[in-house]
Order: sequence, then C-alpha cells, then structure tokens
Amino acid sequence: MQLDLIKQHLNITTFLFILFFSFPVVDYVLRSVIGIGILAALWHNLVLALLLVILGWRWLMGEVDLNELKNIDVTKPLLLIMVYGFALIFLNMSYISIGIEGFRATFQYMLAFFVAFYLIRDRVKMLTMIYIMVGIGFVMGLHGVYQYIAGVPMPGNWVDAGENVRTRAFSFVGSPNVLGSYMAFIVPITIGLAFWHLGQAMEKLTATKTAGRLAAYKEILLSRTGLWSLVLLGMSGVMALCLLLTFSRGALLAFGAAVGVVAVIFALMYDRRMIFGVAGLAVVGVGVIYMLAPTVVERMLYVFSPEYFEKSAQGGRVTRWLNAFDRMRHEPFFGAGLGHYGGAVGARHFGTIYVDNYYAKTLAEMGLIGIGLFLWLIGSLLKNCLEVWKSLWNSSYKFIAAGLFGGLLAVILHNGVENIFEVPFMNVLFWMSAGMLIGLGQEVDSND
Repeated sequence: MQLDLIKQHLNITTFLFILFFSFPVVDYVLRSVIGIGILAALWHNLVLALLLVILGWRWLMGEVDLNELKNIDVTKPLLLIMVYGFALIFLNMSYISIGIEGFRATFQYMLAFFVAFYLIRDRVKMLTMIYIMVGIGFVMGLHGVYQYIAGVPMPGNWVDAGENVRTRAFSFVGSPNVLGSYMAFIVPITIGLAFWHLGQAMEKLTATKTAGRLAAYKEILLSRTGLWSLVLLGMSGVMALCLLLTFSRGALLAFGAAVGVVAVIFALMYDRRMIFGVAGLAVVGVGVIYMLAPTVVERMLYVFSPEYFEKSAQGGRVTRWLNAFDRMRHEPFFGAGLGHYGGAVGARHFGTIYVDNYYAKTLAEMGLIGIGLFLWLIGSLLKNCLEVWKSLWNSSYKFIAAGLFGGLLAVILHNGVENIFEVPFMNVLFWMSAGMLIGLGQEVDSND
C-alpha cells in the first residue's frame, strides 16, 4: 500500500513538472484556444504552490536535506535578495498592494529553483523535461518559420520605418523578441542533448572495445542513437533559423555570445589551441549568415547607424536606460520600490514605460543594494553551473550541462536589452533549468 502511494506521489510530481516545462503551450491553450482567462492567470501559481507543498512534505518526511543548499553559492544571494525584496514592500505602506504585486512578479518564480533542485534528481525525469522543452521549441520554431514564409502580418512597431524587413516570426507567444529569447535558450540545450546521445553511444562502444576509432565513429552514426542525434541537430537548425527570422538583435547577440563562451570553455578544457578554431568558425558563421540572410545582418548593422542612435535618444532604449538611472538617483539605495517602474506592474499602475533592460529595471526599483544582490545572484548561479559542468567532464552528461549552461547564459545576456524575466514562462523555465542543472551535480549516477 505504501509503495502504491509513493508511485502515485511521484506521478503527480512528474505531471506537475510536465505542466511547468510545457508552460508556453499550456498558457496559450488556456488563453487563446479555450479562452478561460481566470484559469490562464492562476494555473501556474497553483502548479508552483503544489510543487512547494510536495517539497515541504518530503522535507517533513526526512527525504530532503536542506544542508545541501549550504554547498552551493547561489543559496545565500537568492535568499538575501528575496528577504530584501520582502522588506521593500513595507518601506512604502501607501502602495503596499502594488509592492506585493511587484514582489510576486519579481521573486515568485525564483522559488521554482528549489523545487527543481530537489525534486528532479532522477536523470530520466530530467531528460524527459529537457525533451519537452526541445519538442515545444521545435514546434514553435516550425511555426515561426512558416509565419515568415507565409508573410503573416505583424504590428508596424516591431520594425523601424527605415529598415527593410517585411515581417518577423513571433509564433504563438505574440512577440518576436520573446520568441527569439526562447530560441536562443533552447537551441544550445538541443545541441547538448544531441551530443549527449552520441556520448552515450561512445561510452558503450568504449566498453565493448570496438576496434579502430574510424570504425567506432561509423558504427555510432549508423546506429539508432546516431540517427536520433542527427535528427536533434536538424531540429536545432530549424530553431536557429527561426531565431534568425525573429530579427531580434538582442536574442541573436545573446545567442552568439553564449555559444561562443561555451565553445571557448570546451576549447580550454580540451586543448587551448582549439580557440583559434573556434574563432575561425565564428568568422565563417558570420560570413554564411551574411550570404544567406543579408537582411538579418542589415538589421544588426542598423544599430550602429546615426538614424538608430537618433531614434534611441528620442525615446528609444538608451533614453529608457538613462531614465531608469535618473529614477534610481532619487532613492539610490532602495530604489523606487517593487512594481513602481519599468515593468508590467509599473505600467499598469503608474503608466511607466518598459525599460527594455531587466538590470536597469532592477536598479530603478530596488536601488544599488538590489542590483548588487541581483548581480551577486547571477554571478553565483553561473559559477555553480560551471562547477557542475566541470564535475561531469568525464561523463556524457557534460553535454547536457553545457547545453543548459549555454541556454541560461543566453537568457542572462538577453535581459541586458529586454525585460525577459517579465515573461512568466521564460522566468519559470530559467529557474527550473538552473535548479535542475545544479541539482544534477548533487547526485552521482552509478552508470557514469
């Protein structure tokens, strides 16, 4: 009887995780297909609450060791910034309801880190969640490519009048920049999954001592695992094409930088001389994009044109960033308060415009203390993720870790020119993936 209850408990937990990792699709179906507005607004809060209850129950049953949090650097800044944010609510009692709403929008999804860290320790479950993200990303990528080919109309404010862009892919998320961010996040993860399959096959062949390296490679590529790896690489190609067709400059630059960092780390760990090869591939990649998609390059270069700088200085991103800095100067240490500036809550209650830079928004709302804690949090997160990656270096799971690290880094960088953490599904997937990756380093798989 107890075994049946345990199985049922695990099934419920897995189902809740499947819902969360399917966030974009579930949210779209509830909002646009079924049209249940209240359920669409509340379902993800309910899922997170249930996962936290399950985590709390497991802690009471002695199945969760809170001491594990002491072993990771990200714990202290994550808890401190949440406590600091909670304290900010009470600094302005006149707008306490707005402060609570701003706190929820900023910190609620960070709790997803803890549930993923503790509840996704089984590697089969982890791979299942990754496959869900990859599958959804592929569907969104195909849809985005179709939109561009079909010339699906888009609102004119997505492209400046001086640019030669007829349309942009946006899929069912409604924004090319958000779609671009998800593609930048999921493409490295998909590539990592493909190489994980190849790594698994290589480990099996090494164990059977197949004669000859060339023969081993041939056997891998012709095997079911090898063919599936090629399918995954093809899927990543479709999603990368969709990323290009979003014409999202920030997402493209973030993706390029993240992939470059991952490639350099691989080169440093294998052979430092490979860095020259990485640089050469980067140059070739830019050249290929320029030949096959000149419009994308033109849009990227448009950022450096006098016309763009003029528009940016007259109400564009640069102006918004400077305004956020000026807002911080009025309350330098504690900021304007959560929900008061630069995001969805501030726009709804005070009519403030989006800053299009999550770090600038954090600076304006939480002051120098807040941005300091947030940067400490992001730095600690990247440090822990890199440590897990290094700890898995002799395992095929290093490719999974590399893909997750690259995806997380792309989102972190893209937040420098967009409020990506203001998008609930991106926020949830970021912290769930971070918790899943760092949790991966806490367990040793007997098969490795």
